[in-house]
Formats: sequence, structure tokens, C-alpha cells
Amino acid sequence: MGATQVAVATALAAAKMNRPVKLRMKLATNMEMKGKRHPWQLNYRIGINKDGVLTGVDAQYYNAAGHVAADAFGSLEVAVDNCYNIPAWSAKGFMVKTNAAMNTACRAPGFAPAIFCMETMLEHAAEAAGLDPHAVRMTNLYKGGETTPYGVDLTYCTIPRVMDELMKKSDFDTLRAEAKIFNEANRWRKKGVALTPVKYGIGWTGANYGAKVDIVGGDGSVMITHSGVEMGQGINTKVAQVVASALRCPISLITVKPTSSDIPNAICTGGSIGSGLNSAAALEAAKRLRTRLDVIQNLLPSPPSDAEELWVAVCNSAAAGGASLSEMYWNAPLTKGMFAYNSYCAAVSEVELDVLTGEHVVNKVHIVFDCGTSLNPEVDAGQVTGGFVMAQGWLTSEELRYDSSTGAVTTNGTWEYKPPQACDIPVDFKVDFLDNTYNPKGVDGSKASGEPPFCTAASVFFALKHAIKAARQEQGIDGHFFLEAPATVARVASLCAPSADKLKLR
Repeated sequence: MGATQVAVATALAAAKMNRPVKLRMKLATNMEMKGKRHPWQLNYRIGINKDGVLTGVDAQYYNAAGHVAADAFGSLEVAVDNCYNIPAWSAKGFMVKTNAAMNTACRAPGFAPAIFCMETMLEHAAEAAGLDPHAVRMTNLYKGGETTPYGVDLTYCTIPRVMDELMKKSDFDTLRAEAKIFNEANRWRKKGVALTPVKYGIGWTGANYGAKVDIVGGDGSVMITHSGVEMGQGINTKVAQVVASALRCPISLITVKPTSSDIPNAICTGGSIGSGLNSAAALEAAKRLRTRLDVIQNLLPSPPSDAEELWVAVCNSAAAGGASLSEMYWNAPLTKGMFAYNSYCAAVSEVELDVLTGEHVVNKVHIVFDCGTSLNPEVDAGQVTGGFVMAQGWLTSEELRYDSSTGAVTTNGTWEYKPPQACDIPVDFKVDFLDNTYNPKGVDGSKASGEPPFCTAASVFFALKHAIKAARQEQGIDGHFFLEAPATVARVASLCAPSADKLKLR
């Protein structure tokens, strides 16, 4: 909502002064005026039997909405199960009004906290039953053909394949065995290893995007206008690629015009669907143009053999003959059921913890992602790694504090608020896409790649918790302990804090 406030202020000033206005705010002002990602509190009971089968969940989710409730639940209610087939559910959500600024949707709204909450419950249940959390995950994992508590049929469920491939490629069992040996040999440094799977539903109902493709007859150059916003996620690259493929023209001749209101009435670019649906709109417009051009190409008396020369010749002939070289397509898809499809991914993380300071290093992260048939593997890999590191900050360092009397945020600058920095990026960071997967409902078989991998960063949090557990056990402290997210240095150190009599040189 902060963008709206800035836009209204600048528009008002521009109207009053009759001249262009640019507003630059101080970082502190920016942080203070805008709401943040919704904080959540979970109260729960979870059932598990001696075989590790999860039998039921009774959970209450409390959402701090701020002084106004908006975007409060996101997709929480359709993500509470994550990847697990649990037969009995009672899940209730509550919005809590506070004196803070209105919080708002942020990357993977609803999904991220719901998945984190489910993983928290599973870890606790496994610990209470004396079982390996990973074994409990595998025991309860969804399989193809099963149905979620909210009625979504998992026809194309690839999470078992994702998990199998990840465990092999990351050498998961060896990592855990080596961490155990390391922990036995080191008093003040501990390692933790964790694996987090993710099922992420992608819905299209209510989405509206359009695209217009214009061809210049003289030189064959192509201009694309679409209703999405390029913000680093590679939407322009993907749109240009699908149009080049459909038109059979060199991509070097394609220009994607800056975002404007030339194609109005689109929804916001978000939910990881902007790239796919704008590409779908541009693809349909390009196909219609190509059908028109094929007729003209077949009439050429001596078509050039060079592909680019042929393209220009066809465009010249079309323009000379009075053919329309512009096409616009409006894409307003309807999802049959809750989601059009699910994205599946999983991550293994290894962290190394300094027991005395509470600081940690993420040594290794390996992610396997079912991206369907990726439109651009480099762009999608960037989305995977970027989303992961963003969520890593959410769960380990980005603590928000407020003035209890006024509701004002006090972590309003880089001295107090700590997003991930260069040294927080995993030292060994690998991403693999699942092979031989085609999404029949995606653009050219692709899947959304922005928000699903974001949620796998919970593996860093739980790996850190396992390292803390190893440190506590060495001091003779057993039993369940609560680690609040974000797992800041101070919180981790307080849970590891050895008593004074333990601080002796051997």
C-alpha cells in the first residue's frame, strides 16, 4: 500500500504545480509508512502414531493484520497441508487488529506461513514420537491421484520424484551422517541438515492480462506491449521468446515496450502468474499473426533461403498488400477448481553454527524444482535462488520490532533491520530442474517459478534448529524447545548459551 500513498502524493503535487514531480523518501520514512509481511502465531495439536503416520491436525492461525485488515490470509487456507496426506483437519484463522500500519501481501502470501507452520508441527510431532522427521515426511507424502482436504485432485503430483531425486543428488543421508560425526568432534561448532518439500498451488481465476504484437513491414521489427510489469523476474525475456518462436522470427528484431496503460484493466503483476499469463496472451496474438503471414509466405514467387531475409520479405509483402500486422489478445483464464496446477520443489540445507555467538553459515543448499518445461532455465534458476535467499532473510534475520504504545516500527533502517547480505548466500548453492516434466496447463509446458521455491528456505531454519539441538544435548539439555522465527543471532545464542562452568578450556 506504500506505493499507492506515494503515487497519490506525487499526482496531487503534479496537478497543483502543473509540472512533473518525483518523490524520494528517506529509507526510515519508507520503512515506517508501509505495512510489512503479516506476522502469524500458531496454536496446534497434531496426532501421530508409532509408525509415524500423521492422524490429524487441530490448528488455529492468528494473523496480525495491522489497523486495517487487507490481504490478511492470502492462500493460507489452501496450503495448510503442504505435501502431506493427513486424514483429519480442523484449521481456523483469526485476524487480529493492532495499532501498527496495515500489513499487506508479500511474496508467497499465505502459502509461506502455512507451509512453515506445517513443517513446524511435523518436526514437533516426530520429536515427541521419537522418530526421524525425514522418515515422517516420507511416510505421509502425497502421491499422485490423492485429494487434498480442500478438494484439489493431485493428478500430476511429482513431489515423490522431486524428493527421490533431491536425496540422491544432494547425498542427503551422507550429509546427515557427516554432520553427526562433526558434532561429536566439535564442542563450539555444530552442523544441522534439513529437508523441506513444497506443494504450491497456482490459480488463475480473476487474472486478466493482455498483449499486443505489432510488426513493422519495412524491416520486420516487432514491438510487443503487454500488461505485466518487468521487475527483474524476466517477464519481458519470456514474452519475447514465445513470440519469436511463434512468429519464427529472430529474437533480435523484437522489442518489448515499457509498461504503460496502453493495455488497461489488467490485474497487478504478482502471484507468480504474470510471466506465464502475459506470455500466453502474447503467444496467442503471435500465432494469429503467423497464420496470416503463412498465407502470404506461400505466395512469394522466390522466397529467400536465409531465415531472417525470408522473415523481412514476408513482412514487406504483407505490408504492401494491405494486411494487418497488428494483433491484440486478452487473456482472462478461469481455473477449474481451486488451482490450475501445482508446482513442486524441495530443498536440502546444511548450516554450521557458532555456539558461542549464535552466528551461522549456510554451507550447502541443493534444490530440485519441477518447473515443467522451463521457458528459460537461466531466468527460472535466478527466480529459484533469489526467492530462496529472500525467504532465508525472512526466517533468520529480518526481525521487526514496534513501539508498543504507538505501533510505529522501530526497526526502520539497516542498523536495526537485517536483510540477507552477500555472506548470507549459501556457499555451495545448486539448483536442478526435474527432468521429463511437461505441464499440460502451462505456457508451452512451463510452470510458475517465483514463489514456490521461496518456501523451501524453511530448510535453513530447521537445519539451524537441529544444530541448536545438538549444542543443547552436549550440555545435557534434552526435550522440546521453541525457536521463534526469525531465528536471529540473539535468539539462537540464547538457546545455545552454555552455563559459565562449561566455558573451560580442555
